[in-house]
Amino acid sequence: MRRHALLAALAAVAMLLIATAPALADNHPPSGATFSWLPATPRGGDDVTFTATANDGDGDALIYRWDLDDSGTYETTGRVVTTRMARGKRKVRLVVSDLWGASQSVSKDVTIANGAPIGTFDYGPGAPHSGDDITLDGQAADPDGDAVTYSWDLDDDGTFEKSGASAHARFNRGVRRVRLRVSDPSGAATTTVGAIDVANAAPAGEIAIAAAGDDVRSGETISFSAVSVSDDDDGADAVDAAWDLDGDGEFEAEGRSAETDFRTPGKHVVSLRLTDPAGGETEVSRSVVIANRPPSAAFALSPAAPAPDQDVELTAHAADPDGGTLQLTQAWDLDGDGRFDDGGAAVVHHSFSAGEHVVRLRVTDADGGTDVAEQRLDVRAGGTVVEVSAPSSSVPAPAAIAASAPRAVPMLPFPVVRLRGRLTRTGMAVQLLSVHAGHAAHVAVRCSGRGCPRGASRLTLRRLQRWLPAGTSIEIRITQAGRIGKYTRIVVRRGRAPQRVDRCLAPGSGKPVDCR
Repeated sequence: MRRHALLAALAAVAMLLIATAPALADNHPPSGATFSWLPATPRGGDDVTFTATANDGDGDALIYRWDLDDSGTYETTGRVVTTRMARGKRKVRLVVSDLWGASQSVSKDVTIANGAPIGTFDYGPGAPHSGDDITLDGQAADPDGDAVTYSWDLDDDGTFEKSGASAHARFNRGVRRVRLRVSDPSGAATTTVGAIDVANAAPAGEIAIAAAGDDVRSGETISFSAVSVSDDDDGADAVDAAWDLDGDGEFEAEGRSAETDFRTPGKHVVSLRLTDPAGGETEVSRSVVIANRPPSAAFALSPAAPAPDQDVELTAHAADPDGGTLQLTQAWDLDGDGRFDDGGAAVVHHSFSAGEHVVRLRVTDADGGTDVAEQRLDVRAGGTVVEVSAPSSSVPAPAAIAASAPRAVPMLPFPVVRLRGRLTRTGMAVQLLSVHAGHAAHVAVRCSGRGCPRGASRLTLRRLQRWLPAGTSIEIRITQAGRIGKYTRIVVRRGRAPQRVDRCLAPGSGKPVDCR
């Protein structure tokens, strides 16, 4: 059965061959085969499109096969094909075949000219501001594999002033155009243009502090200035300045400088806001440490001229220039041993035996600042001799008069005025009135009242060592050229210790001011 089937198949093939034999004998091969390409003058990197044409006299369908790499192998099919070729003369072959295997071949030389490289670039940071250092990185590809040269036009003037695959630039606010030109050794080049959007840069600056001394105390004026101000877009002169001097977040003062004083010791923060015409803002802050001012100690005795063993009421009169008077603590030295352990109240009672005594009051504020007031008593049956001393803090802080004498310093040594005498019911018998100061000091004395000496062209301290009635006023001015001087006023009172006021004198001025 299988044998009969095989014989039938062979018979069918034989019949087919017999039927087609006349057709194969009459087939004509394709003719007129040729091809063209575009672009007509291609360059390296170009897409070159080849288009084939041919005829077949028998009207058969045609098959087109290409050898595009001159390898002898026809690996590409189709009437129209596209490829890229390297620079130089390239051989292209075409074979056109019909369905019966008849064919026609054609070949042509195609000259590929030098191709220009293609460049691109990117930059960072991606969102630059005026003045930022921008890095530009170029990339390029050459279709012929040649080395590539990079050139940059960074100021949009048409001149390529920088070279290298990378470049750095700084731009002002706005859209800035950058050109990258890449070229090969043959001179073929292309230019890529890109735009960089540069945002406004906020201004910059710092705070400078000017004070009369290293230790700034409460109540002293401090000057602040905006320095090193800059703006890359608009210039320093176009920048506005505003100040928050009290740390409340409100910028209450305007201008390149401002002044203020702080009423409390401790750390205070001052802020400066700089604004440019485009609305860019920068805030800088600086802290100021305000030193504590010590309190002022004083006390009074009642009676002012006690008799031996008489009960005496001593009342502290202390103040804190920083506003912490209610936080002051007192300590008394009533026995002259140098230890403040004889009482801690504002008012104490004590009696003194006949003889000389030293009474001291030490006042301490909440920040540890202290001041000591001292009085010397010579208790006698016939009346008490009292010496009124200046407060221990009488040496001035120059900042107190810095406005009128910004570079002035105190006299050295700073003058000390001493007054000692015996109190009476109607005045005081002055036993000592002296000034201790340097050799360059000038002392001027003025006395007013009915007890003052008469008839002298120049009043001296020695002439005032006498009995002075209540109401007599003595003014002493101690000065030195270019230095802060001392002013003391003493007023004799009835049955009480004299009233004494110590102040400072600015250089060249006779008007007393607070020494602080």
